[in-house]
Amino acid sequence: MRRRIQSSSFFAAIAIVMATLPGVACGAGQPPPGPAQLAGQRVVYPFAGTTVPSWLRDRIRRGEAGAVLLFAGNGTDAAAVRRLTDELQAIPRPAAFD
Repeated sequence: MRRRIQSSSFFAAIAIVMATLPGVACGAGQPPPGPAQLAGQRVVYPFAGTTVPSWLRDRIRRGEAGAVLLFAGNGTDAAAVRRLTDELQAIPRPAAFD
């Protein structure tokens, strides 16, 4: 029999949206975002497994990802999901998106 997960549990939610990037704000000396960045900021990316894939890291670095969607398969417990979240949020992004 499956163990019932309480609604207050971390895994009660089907997915977690995280690593959301703030709106685009071009400061002095910064180039405006390109079409790929403007389009990418409206895309939410999921991925399978517990490791951030290189294609997603590259999109985040280029400012082409609006958010990342995590599912239960992305972590076995709250600590694992927290480590994954910290890893995603530590990926450098263009200054216009920080």
